[in-house]
Amino acid sequence: MQFEESTGTQFGYVGYEGTGERLRALAGGHITVAIEDYHSARAFVENGDLNVLAAATSERIEELPETPTLKELGHDLEFWLLVAL
Repeated sequence: MQFEESTGTQFGYVGYEGTGERLRALAGGHITVAIEDYHSARAFVENGDLNVLAAATSERIEELPETPTLKELGHDLEFWLLVAL
């Protein structure tokens, strides 16, 4: 995975039924980190249940102006999420 190579980290995969289950596990401390889209995690972030470490977008997220992008942190990475039927 590019993120692991760029950051020198190693992650284990934990499968979840969907985004909601994964976010509840993250907020509950059952997992320590996840790469998630902001709009799905927004309520958890606004409630203070989750902290955003970095944005995986080309520019900072408008709602989180103090959160740096991965590129600003020295990692030339961007993630794009698609939803399709």
